Amino acid sequence: MRKSIITFITVVLCLFTFNVKAEHIDETYDWDKDEHYQNIATDFRTYTVCEAVHNNLALIISLHYGVSENLGFQTEYLQRIKEMLSNTINFEKHFASETLNPVQFLMEQYHVPESGLRRQSIKNQNTQKQGLIMAFARSNNNPTQMTNIIKKLLDQSKMCRNYESKIDYSSLD
Repeated sequence: MRKSIITFITVVLCLFTFNVKAEHIDETYDWDKDEHYQNIATDFRTYTVCEAVHNNLALIISLHYGVSENLGFQTEYLQRIKEMLSNTINFEKHFASETLNPVQFLMEQYHVPESGLRRQSIKNQNTQKQGLIMAFARSNNNPTQMTNIIKKLLDQSKMCRNYESKIDYSSLD
């Protein structure tokens, strides 16, 4: 028993030792005054949220397709819904791909750990998704409110598609 405990402690200590990385964020640096950093961070936030916006739209369109098909809507109408879904999924993939550029800049130029960026990306996306779920929950049995929520989501999609970065990522190619 004693040998098992010592082995366990040794393994845990080794794991912690090997997981320590040299990457760290300078706590004394004034991130708010670094315009270049702020622009990259804005891109990161925008792209991760826009990916979630289009993921949410894809879910809504998929639900609409399922209901429409089960109600026996015409094939042409269902085909248009499929095309809309395909376009939305392409935008979702586009924003997921666009996220890679600011991630690379933040890691290379500011030594931000990839794991931290991954966590922040997930947090940004979850916040967007949870907001939509809560809005849907509050709009239960109210088609007008639901329509307004979807309209706002479509407006967010338009803002995403019109977003222009202030950073030139061409050096990454």
